[in-house]
Amino acid sequence: MLPKDSYTFLVNWFKRFPQYKSHEFYISGESYAGHYFPQLFEVIFDKNMYVPKKEYINFKGFMIGNALMDDETDQKGMIDYAWELTLSDFRLNTKGYGKMPGYEHIFMNFLLSLVQSNKYEKHC
Repeated sequence: MLPKDSYTFLVNWFKRFPQYKSHEFYISGESYAGHYFPQLFEVIFDKNMYVPKKEYINFKGFMIGNALMDDETDQKGMIDYAWELTLSDFRLNTKGYGKMPGYEHIFMNFLLSLVQSNKYEKHC
């Protein structure tokens, strides 16, 4: 549903601002854009093959940074990244990590619990 709604928004946006209609259209996003942008691009590509000229989107490309793909891939990447930054010989230096801004201290508690329960082993 989201890709079709987003497509409808874009078509209507270009109707509202026709001065941009002839410009090349690029879009960028991060994180969850890795999940929904490819769906939107597929809708644009498919619709562009048969829509009237007034609804054609001059789509040229996209960029996705730090893309969310799927839980298994993303979580393994987060754990491996944190492992390399914070763990040494299966011990966590906990001094000061509770003072981290935002949610990082919650993630560090999660990592510590994994290590202590032996549920995570460093991949070689």
